[in-house]
Amino acid sequence: MKIKLLLALAFVAALVTLSAGAFLVWGWVAAPPESVGPDASATERVLGNLAEAVGMEMEIEEESRDPLIGTLIESLPPAAVARARLRIHGAVNLFGLCDEDSGLVVFATAEATTLEAVMEQRAINQGLTEGTAELVIAEAEVTVTGEFELELTGAPQRVHLLVAGDHGYQHHSQAVSLASDSTRTSISPSCGASITGRVFLPGLAQEPAADLTVRLNSIHTDGGIDARRTERLSKTDAEGRFSLTALPLPGNYTVEIEAEEFSSAPVDAMDLASGETRKLVFLLTEGAQLKGRVIDSEGRPVAAAKVSAGIQATVKRGAYGSRSADTDENGVFHLRGLLPERVTVRASQEAFVESDPLRIDLAPGEFKSDLILVLDSGASIAGQVTWADGSVLEGGTVEVGFDQARQFARFGSLNSSRGASGSATTSATGNYLVMGLGKGPFSVTISAPPPGSPDANEEEHWSARADSIKPGTPDLDLVLVAPLSLKGHVRDSSDQPLPEFSLRLVLLMDTDIGAMARSKRDEDFGGEHTSGAPGEFALHGLSPGQWAIYASAAGHANSPPITRNLPDEAQLPLEFRLERALRVSGIVLSPRGVPVAGAEVKQTREEASWREQATGAPRSPQAISGDDGSFLIEGLVPADLHLTAKAEGHGSSVPLAIETQGREDCSGIELFLSQGGQVTGEFHGNKGRPAAGALIQLISMPGFEILLGHADNEGRFDFKHVTPGRWRVIAMPDLERLEGIAREEGNSQSAIIGEMKMLMITVVEGETQHIVLGDAPADPLLLSGLVLGRGQPVAAAMIGFTKQGSNLHQQAQLTSSDENGAFQITLDGGGDYIVTVSRTLSGPMDEARDEFLAEIEAGGEAGLTLHLPESQLSGSVMDQDGAPAVGVRITLSPRGAVSTKSPVSQHYTQTHTDGAGHFRIEYLPGGTYTLALGGMHAGGLFERTAEYGRVLQAVHLTEGEKTELAPIVLRRPTTAHIVVSDASGRRIEGATIFARNEAGDLLEAISMLTTSSAGVCEFAGLAPGNYSFSARKRDRASLESALLPVGLGAPQEVELELLEGTLVFVRLRDPKHEPVTGKVFLHDSEGRELQSMMSLESLLGGGEERLFDLHELVLGPLAPGKYRVTAESGSLKASRPLVLTGRTERKITLRLR
Repeated sequence: MKIKLLLALAFVAALVTLSAGAFLVWGWVAAPPESVGPDASATERVLGNLAEAVGMEMEIEEESRDPLIGTLIESLPPAAVARARLRIHGAVNLFGLCDEDSGLVVFATAEATTLEAVMEQRAINQGLTEGTAELVIAEAEVTVTGEFELELTGAPQRVHLLVAGDHGYQHHSQAVSLASDSTRTSISPSCGASITGRVFLPGLAQEPAADLTVRLNSIHTDGGIDARRTERLSKTDAEGRFSLTALPLPGNYTVEIEAEEFSSAPVDAMDLASGETRKLVFLLTEGAQLKGRVIDSEGRPVAAAKVSAGIQATVKRGAYGSRSADTDENGVFHLRGLLPERVTVRASQEAFVESDPLRIDLAPGEFKSDLILVLDSGASIAGQVTWADGSVLEGGTVEVGFDQARQFARFGSLNSSRGASGSATTSATGNYLVMGLGKGPFSVTISAPPPGSPDANEEEHWSARADSIKPGTPDLDLVLVAPLSLKGHVRDSSDQPLPEFSLRLVLLMDTDIGAMARSKRDEDFGGEHTSGAPGEFALHGLSPGQWAIYASAAGHANSPPITRNLPDEAQLPLEFRLERALRVSGIVLSPRGVPVAGAEVKQTREEASWREQATGAPRSPQAISGDDGSFLIEGLVPADLHLTAKAEGHGSSVPLAIETQGREDCSGIELFLSQGGQVTGEFHGNKGRPAAGALIQLISMPGFEILLGHADNEGRFDFKHVTPGRWRVIAMPDLERLEGIAREEGNSQSAIIGEMKMLMITVVEGETQHIVLGDAPADPLLLSGLVLGRGQPVAAAMIGFTKQGSNLHQQAQLTSSDENGAFQITLDGGGDYIVTVSRTLSGPMDEARDEFLAEIEAGGEAGLTLHLPESQLSGSVMDQDGAPAVGVRITLSPRGAVSTKSPVSQHYTQTHTDGAGHFRIEYLPGGTYTLALGGMHAGGLFERTAEYGRVLQAVHLTEGEKTELAPIVLRRPTTAHIVVSDASGRRIEGATIFARNEAGDLLEAISMLTTSSAGVCEFAGLAPGNYSFSARKRDRASLESALLPVGLGAPQEVELELLEGTLVFVRLRDPKHEPVTGKVFLHDSEGRELQSMMSLESLLGGGEERLFDLHELVLGPLAPGKYRVTAESGSLKASRPLVLTGRTERKITLRLR
């Protein structure tokens, strides 16, 4: 029986339009030649068309099923396959959508995509913006009955479909496999909103403004840096009408008219409803005008400079009201149509550094002239480019850009605000000169086709790069090297090769918070991309450096990355094993049980979402809930599966453990969003006045999710729907002030820190917390001081003051030393202060900290000189092959007792080895220290990978002397797998893990490692050896485990049980019962020291309000057991045993004699 393809599809489309979802059925077809009738079967029609294309005769003796077609196509020449066409017929579910949506369109792409990417290509096709229109390979309108027909060329094995209309939309495309003979895929768009309007020219006649660009941007009220961003472009027609469609909900938007000659303030469209068409009207005005000249530093006019003016962007709203013009031969510019607000004016031109911004307050219709903008030549980088054989490259383009690795430094990105890029063409001698550069540092790159092959594809290009280049470098020579390759296999968990898969290649860069992506690219294999045996791949066109490679395939979970350092590891094959992925469906509900549309559901990760993006990793599986709150999330990793939902207007849901019996798909999951808490506040600058426009950050601890906002003109700020938990609030100067600091000479980092204010808070569900940052002191005392080292000024030191009796959650008052080592700060009265002096070392995450006890007399003014200690420690580090170990993390902290004056060591240093494997630490007091080398970057705070195992070494320093250590050898790292549960067996999230070596010494006194939502922690960076482990969380603690061997094989499995713990408050008194400061030891029954153990949670305050007390030390939490507390202050000592049984608190007073 022959199947009439078109009739069958029409019949199926009619049926599925009435079903709960929409489905697709497809077949291979081609525009039939006259020799093949329209009633032919799918197989007959394709084979007939292909036969004609390649001059073959094909005779079908019996009905063939569609899989035969794929087999035959694979055997045909590529030219024949390219002539084949594929029609996809189907229908879109219109039930539950909006009222009639006549603008629905189905888009087909070769790769997975998003609504925003498709809308951007649509704008490119309409000439509304510039770009390459290569994403969408086919599109088709959806009829009023929901039917559509797409026609594709070639022989794709898979396409991705996405629906968008006036109101209907899908956030993410859906993959459709075309390899099977009959497959059905649900397409269920959500109902969004649209905005229409009219624009009129100035004047009473209200003539329509035609051919103007209309721009829409999203406004994000909750401050999340990873919130979905929506942008739309439209053009007014002859009647001044425009429409902006497929707007996701919930959503708040702002609409701006771009008219060079006129102005119009943006209009906000807030709280759009499902199916709503919001109507707006814009009446243009003449606007303000600016006229002036652009000159160079010598006063000469600069022609062809670009001058722009507009309202500066904020966290929640992008820049708007922008107008631009080019200067004439006399350097003159004229800007029209400016909004009557405060505008920022800048000038730029190649080979010059961008001008300092000029900020001007404009009134309606105002005309300002005689403006002067100065362009400076800036710094330069010069050198020569040669091939590997020494011959020079002529006509190559050298690109210079701000080194991306510095974007992750504390405030390094400020240097990228001006003079961040440039380029130059190499001369006949291979020389280049790039001018107009700012402070840097820079990355310098070049890529060129190999000699004699000018038309070679990009994968064959030779390349060279240099990073961390300082401006003013006169002799940076670049040598082009040939591209490199990697090969490997991708198999499933049964060791069977996967016929279709994708790889993501990420070129990594070392930053101060771990390895991040410098660049990335994706490649597909299988189907039309087949170039070898199933499961095999070859990657070409790679440059030297460290690469991370990820594998993914339909129906399988994404692989963890495999890293390769090229060229050294280019010959090592890449072997991927992909597990079958799970699908989970359910519903997202508000705290009251109401379905929530537009919520993002994703697998709970240990690291912040912004970090996942920054590392270049493939996007974690996620889904967006539909109008009825339902979601379907695919591609999930089966092990330790937890899901979290979040939506604008709500706090995040609590991570929900998903029980997958036998690794089966799961349905019926309910995710309840939290209401969240509200954080309101006010920020006063250093002079006590409201800090208008200040940048306010909320950072979750220890998850490091980030919310951003701005203070208003009164210095007030407001964050709604903040997920309950611990947050650090940081207030910084406004963007204008930050830019000004970056332009100033000297240490901008210290200047910014001096103006920052910080506070730890605990956000509670449903509650509002009001805070004040930088409030004026009740009893102001101006303190002037100096920081000296070996009698010389110490510049750029950060100095913090914490007063006896102050709130531990309140950040210390901060200032910084200038180039003369001098500082000034206004304190809140006299008294006993702990003064902390912090110095940034080789990198922004490298720091040396010293603490002093200062008694500052009350009064209007006071003085203080801080002398740093004078001992010095240096050494070198090698790997086990004898090569210098570069970039190794090193920490140095005193051994022994902890002082009541500070819960943290009175001297602590973190640094890294240089390019030769050397390190040097200055300004140390004499004494005995623990030197720790290797292990995880930043102790695992940001990433849990390590190049070397951590090694501890005891070091004794003599006061005022220099000590040089013998070379230290590091070994390859290994890992322990820690699982933490409570007494009932329930896994515990957020428990801090501590490790001790065989000698009982802590690898990290301040541990940053916590368990995941599954109660698991991978403790990486261990050198092979014997270790014991313990865990803490808030008021609970585990016993110390037995010593366990950790080797280079499979990770050691360790199970820890949290017990009810005790916080021990130790007070010291002298023989007269007066409070006294001193040092405290705490030993367990095995003689292990516990006094210096701290978690990130306890360091941040642990959520308990406590006052800083110089005479009291808080230890723990401690598990039930026997302990001994010992204290000393000068020649006075005291010691006593301690038996703990799980009581929440224990307060003891030691009388020293």
